[in-house]
Amino acid sequence: DRRRRRSPWLLLAPLLSPAVPQVTSPPCCLCPEGVHRFQWIRNLVPEFGVSSSHVRVLSSPAEFFELMKSQISVAKRRVVMASLYLGTGPLEQELVDCLEHT
Repeated sequence: DRRRRRSPWLLLAPLLSPAVPQVTSPPCCLCPEGVHRFQWIRNLVPEFGVSSSHVRVLSSPAEFFELMKSQISVAKRRVVMASLYLGTGPLEQELVDCLEHT
């Protein structure tokens, strides 16, 4: 079935590229056009207020993996991860080993 093979990035595609190129005004998340572009998502997912000072944009899967390992290693009480599939390769095993040693 074609639907089952769709990438999860398809959901993010409208978020990653502008619907209509804006030539006259610079991209701005506070401008009315930018806010309006994301209104549709309110009907699909829950909303959580997060301060921008608590957000860090990662640039690569490797950076995400290293950050996961470092955060797991300093956890004091518990580690909670939600994933439909973790994987079975050496990187996934390294992550599991890190969890077991914490």
